[in-house]
Amino acid sequence: MAGLFGWAGAAVAMAAPVAGRLADVRGPRLTIGAALAIMVLAYGVLGVLGHQLWGLIFGVILLDLGAQANQISNQARIYSLPAEAHNRLNTVYMVSFFAGGAAGSWLGAYSWSRWGWSGVCTVGTCLLLVGLVRYVLPVRAPVRSGGEA
Repeated sequence: MAGLFGWAGAAVAMAAPVAGRLADVRGPRLTIGAALAIMVLAYGVLGVLGHQLWGLIFGVILLDLGAQANQISNQARIYSLPAEAHNRLNTVYMVSFFAGGAAGSWLGAYSWSRWGWSGVCTVGTCLLLVGLVRYVLPVRAPVRSGGEA
C-alpha cells in the first residue's frame, strides 16, 4: 500500500514540466493562484475522503501537484529578475520555504493531537485560504521616500 504513494509522486513529477510551461506562457502569478486553489481542493478531498485509501491517495496527488506548481512558479518569478539577484533571492525563498514547512509540520502535529484528522485538514485549508486572500489583494507599488512630489 505504501508503494502506491510512490506512484502518486511519480505522477506529479511528470506534471511538473506542464506547470513550468504554463508559468512561462501565462505567467507565474496565474499558476501560483491555480496552485493555491488546487491545494485547497486537496484538503477538501482529504477532509471528506481521507479515511479511505483511494481518497487519501487522490488528495495527496492534488496536494503535491499544487505544491510543485507553486514551487516552480515562485522560482520562475525569481529567475525572471536580474541575474545578480538570483542567488540571494533564491536563498531567501528556500530558507522561508523550509521554515514554513517546519512550522507547518509542527502545526499539523499539534492539530492532530488536539483535533485529529479533521483538525489537520481544517488548519491546512485555513493557511491556504490566507495565501489565497493575499494572492487576490492588489499589489501596491512601494512608496518612495524623499522630496519627490
